[in-house]
Amino acid sequence: MRLCENSSLVPPEVKYAGRAFGLFILIEWGDKLYIIDQHAAHERILYNKFLKEPVPKQELLAPIPFCTESDDEDVFLESKREELSRLGVDIRNDEDGWQIEALPADWRLGDAATVKEILELRTAGENMAQRWVATLCCRAAIKDGDYPDDETAFALGKEALALPESRCPHGRPIWTEISKEALYKAVRRD
Repeated sequence: MRLCENSSLVPPEVKYAGRAFGLFILIEWGDKLYIIDQHAAHERILYNKFLKEPVPKQELLAPIPFCTESDDEDVFLESKREELSRLGVDIRNDEDGWQIEALPADWRLGDAATVKEILELRTAGENMAQRWVATLCCRAAIKDGDYPDDETAFALGKEALALPESRCPHGRPIWTEISKEALYKAVRRD
């Protein structure tokens, strides 16, 4: 997992406190404990990166053939072909129907699910790029139950705290925090 350079914006007194429940990274910063959702954080980091840079694509050895179910789908695909290409998806239409010739480099869905995801972009309106990139990043991000090593988890946590947006592209909070005072009060320590 390659992280951005923004983690250098977090002061050096930030400390890695560990992991919890196979999903959360624990970071101490000042008098607060940050509980960071590793999936949501990684998703937001990837999302910010892909909105700034072209989505890397991989040409397929065997194109994925598919047929549309309506003229509206054909019109959508034809009109969005260039935009889809910028998003890592190359398609073409011939006498046999449509074919997907390239997909984002880390794409992991099967053929039918891939076609469905692309065709569902019709409902995204002007937010097609953001929706596609959010889907791509969600699929590529570290998952619940993945256990990166401590160094990687700490780097991800610091990068998350440096993000200008504290929510994943789907709107979930990336972290929650609890103050030392609130934690002490919860366990009746003075």
